[in-house]
Amino acid sequence: MKIINKVSFILFGILIVVCLIAFVITIRGRKSQEISAEPAIESYSEAELTSQNAQNPAESIEYAALGQIRARTEGNDSSMVIISVAFPYNSADKPFSEELTARMEQFRGLTTDYFEGKNSDDIKKMSDSALKTALLDTYNSQLRLGKIDNLLFTDYVLIN
Repeated sequence: MKIINKVSFILFGILIVVCLIAFVITIRGRKSQEISAEPAIESYSEAELTSQNAQNPAESIEYAALGQIRARTEGNDSSMVIISVAFPYNSADKPFSEELTARMEQFRGLTTDYFEGKNSDDIKKMSDSALKTALLDTYNSQLRLGKIDNLLFTDYVLIN
């Protein structure tokens, strides 16, 4: 009887150790998949930029993305604007890259404020290029160490 108790105690101990190991592995996997709440510059390379980088190796073009922004337009017939804004920048320019990183949340707020200050009819009448120019001017007015040259809309939807 003592042998059975010892064997079951050893098996129970092994089971506890295996469960603890599985738990630790699961927790580590979840931590590596957590998404930061802070805005960050999302960098990726694009095939179109390869030739530009080859011409000027000192430039390293990357893209900064503000993520998806939702804003409600003003007025009685308000609409919901859903927009994702990205822009290229030279990541070799470290001071400018740091300034962009520091201002990403501010750019998100400026974008929201811009659409919340317009009515849906005005936004419908604007061309994409006029909208890009308006947002570009707004962003660049906040920058001190460089300028953003171009904006890209990966999403742009106006829902009535």
